[in-house]
Amino acid sequence: MNSNNKEIYNDEITQKLSVEEIAKLKEQGITGDELIKIIMDSNESTKKRTLLSQEKIMKKKDKIHTFKIWIQQTNLFNVMETFFEQDLKRIK
Repeated sequence: MNSNNKEIYNDEITQKLSVEEIAKLKEQGITGDELIKIIMDSNESTKKRTLLSQEKIMKKKDKIHTFKIWIQQTNLFNVMETFFEQDLKRIK
Protein backbone atom coordinates (compact mmCIF):
# COMPACT_ATOMS: atom_id res chain seq x y z
CA MET A 1 0.00 0.00 0.00
CA ASN A 2 1.27 3.45 -0.92
CA SER A 3 1.22 6.58 1.19
CA ASN A 4 -0.53 8.33 -1.72
CA ASN A 5 -2.22 7.42 -4.98
CA LYS A 6 -0.21 9.70 -7.20
CA GLU A 7 1.23 7.02 -9.46
CA ILE A 8 -1.79 4.71 -9.66
CA TYR A 9 -3.73 4.65 -12.91
CA ASN A 10 -6.97 2.88 -13.76
CA ASP A 11 -7.10 1.32 -17.20
CA GLU A 12 -8.22 -1.87 -18.91
CA ILE A 13 -5.08 -3.68 -17.80
CA THR A 14 -5.64 -3.22 -14.05
CA GLN A 15 -9.31 -4.34 -14.11
CA LYS A 16 -9.46 -7.99 -15.08
CA LEU A 17 -13.27 -8.20 -15.26
CA SER A 18 -15.04 -6.83 -18.32
CA VAL A 19 -18.44 -5.15 -18.29
CA GLU A 20 -19.94 -8.27 -19.88
CA GLU A 21 -18.49 -10.51 -17.17
CA ILE A 22 -19.93 -8.25 -14.45
CA ALA A 23 -23.33 -8.36 -16.18
CA LYS A 24 -23.17 -12.17 -16.28
CA LEU A 25 -22.41 -12.29 -12.56
CA LYS A 26 -25.44 -10.09 -11.89
CA GLU A 27 -27.63 -12.36 -14.03
CA GLN A 28 -26.46 -15.37 -12.03
CA GLY A 29 -28.02 -13.76 -8.96
CA ILE A 30 -24.89 -12.86 -7.05
CA THR A 31 -25.49 -10.32 -4.27
CA GLY A 32 -24.20 -6.77 -4.53
CA ASP A 33 -21.74 -7.17 -1.67
CA GLU A 34 -20.26 -10.32 -3.20
CA LEU A 35 -20.01 -8.62 -6.59
CA ILE A 36 -18.20 -5.62 -5.09
CA LYS A 37 -15.72 -7.94 -3.36
CA ILE A 38 -15.04 -9.77 -6.65
CA ILE A 39 -14.56 -6.49 -8.53
CA MET A 40 -12.24 -5.07 -5.88
CA ASP A 41 -10.19 -8.29 -5.74
CA SER A 42 -9.83 -8.41 -9.52
CA ASN A 43 -8.49 -4.86 -9.76
CA GLU A 44 -4.71 -4.67 -9.37
CA SER A 45 -4.59 -0.95 -8.60
CA THR A 46 -7.01 -1.26 -5.67
CA LYS A 47 -4.50 -3.21 -3.63
CA LYS A 48 -1.92 -0.43 -4.04
CA ARG A 49 -4.23 2.37 -2.89
CA THR A 50 -4.49 3.95 0.55
CA LEU A 51 -7.18 2.70 2.94
CA LEU A 52 -9.15 5.92 2.59
CA SER A 53 -9.14 5.61 -1.18
CA GLN A 54 -10.22 1.97 -0.97
CA GLU A 55 -13.16 2.93 1.24
CA LYS A 56 -14.21 5.66 -1.20
CA ILE A 57 -14.12 3.19 -4.07
CA MET A 58 -16.17 0.70 -2.04
CA LYS A 59 -18.85 3.35 -1.42
CA LYS A 60 -19.02 4.21 -5.12
CA LYS A 61 -19.28 0.54 -6.10
CA ASP A 62 -21.95 0.05 -3.44
CA LYS A 63 -24.09 2.79 -4.97
CA ILE A 64 -23.69 1.28 -8.44
CA HIS A 65 -24.11 -2.43 -7.77
CA THR A 66 -26.53 -2.67 -4.84
CA PHE A 67 -30.18 -1.81 -4.72
CA LYS A 68 -31.56 -0.37 -1.51
CA ILE A 69 -35.11 0.55 -0.69
CA TRP A 70 -36.45 2.31 2.36
CA ILE A 71 -40.04 1.80 3.41
CA GLN A 72 -41.38 4.65 5.47
CA GLN A 73 -44.69 5.44 7.02
CA THR A 74 -46.68 7.81 4.82
CA ASN A 75 -47.23 11.17 6.47
CA LEU A 76 -47.20 14.76 5.31
CA PHE A 77 -43.58 15.31 6.30
CA ASN A 78 -42.30 12.30 4.32
CA VAL A 79 -44.35 13.23 1.24
CA MET A 80 -43.04 16.81 1.28
CA GLU A 81 -39.47 15.61 1.85
CA THR A 82 -39.76 13.26 -1.14
CA PHE A 83 -41.10 16.04 -3.39
CA PHE A 84 -38.36 18.35 -2.15
CA GLU A 85 -35.67 15.81 -3.04
CA GLN A 86 -37.15 15.10 -6.48
CA ASP A 87 -38.06 18.54 -7.69
CA LEU A 88 -37.80 21.75 -5.73
CA LYS A 89 -40.09 23.64 -8.14
CA ARG A 90 -43.08 21.46 -7.26
CA ILE A 91 -43.17 22.69 -3.69
CA LYS A 92 -43.40 26.40 -4.53
